[in-house]
Amino acid sequence: MDISTLNTEELLERADILYSFNMLFSDYEQTLRDYGNGVLMTMSEIHILDYINEKPGITAAEIADHFLITASAVSQVLSRLEKRAYITREHQSGKKKLIYPTEIGTRLCNNHRAFDIQALSKTYNYLLRDCLPEEIQTFYKVMKVYNNIMLAGRRKRLVKSTG
Repeated sequence: MDISTLNTEELLERADILYSFNMLFSDYEQTLRDYGNGVLMTMSEIHILDYINEKPGITAAEIADHFLITASAVSQVLSRLEKRAYITREHQSGKKKLIYPTEIGTRLCNNHRAFDIQALSKTYNYLLRDCLPEEIQTFYKVMKVYNNIMLAGRRKRLVKSTG
């Protein structure tokens, strides 16, 4: 479908769908969950821990760059993860600290992977009630392209703001 064939109402309806999805997903992301160890965590916390588990010895700045969040936000999450004994920070020369998962943190990441597989399978089955498998594949393709568009826009804004 050519975008020029859509009227203003259809365009605004699509914008509302995106906005609604964004708000609902943001709420979903902040929901506290037990990923298998009896401790409630947000999706952001567990995904940062997963990233540390995948890249032991990473720095907070690298985490901030990867997740497109501020150094302050990363610092807050790292403090919570360290307090719960999921990570350790090893001081290097200067201010630099390397971050490593603990054995407990690695176990939790494994639990999280199982949790995600179960949750994603359940979601996929819900989607199949109203969508064909090909439509779901197309949705993920569109989301990937949309992410790339959003990342390019973010890079442009960062370049403009740094002058």
